[in-house]
Amino acid sequence: MIKGKTKSKLQLSENLKLGVAAPASQSAFFKYSGVIFLAISLVLAINILHTLHSEGFGSGSKVLTSDQLQQKVLGAYSEMPASATASKVTDYKVQPGDTVFSIAQAQNADWQVIATLNNLKPPYAIKIGETLKVPLTR
Repeated sequence: MIKGKTKSKLQLSENLKLGVAAPASQSAFFKYSGVIFLAISLVLAINILHTLHSEGFGSGSKVLTSDQLQQKVLGAYSEMPASATASKVTDYKVQPGDTVFSIAQAQNADWQVIATLNNLKPPYAIKIGETLKVPLTR
C-alpha cells in the first residue's frame, strides 16, 4: 500500500462499469407509472374544481360576511326557528355565574336559539340582572 492513498471499498456493478443503461423493463415501468400518476392527478384536480364550483366557490359565488361565516361554522340559526316564536318564549333574569350555555342546559333549550332570540353575538357575553328571552319547552 502506498502512503496517502487508500483503496475504495465501493465496487461498481458490471452495468455501471461498462456504461450500460438500465434494462428496458425498468425504463418502461417508470414511463407508465408517470403517465398513470399524471392521469390520477388530473382526475383529482377536476373533481376538486367541480366540488368547489358546485358549492358556490366559483366566479359567481357570493362573499359571506364574518357573521354569516361564523353562523355557518357554529351551526347557528340564520332565521328564527319555528319553535322559538313569541308565544312560546319566557323571560329569564341572569344570575351570577350564568352563561348562555348554562341557561340553555338548565332550561332544556338550545343555546343557539337563546342567542338568536336575544341578538347575542360572539362571545355571547351576558350581564347579571339582564333579562333574556328563553324558549319554553314542553
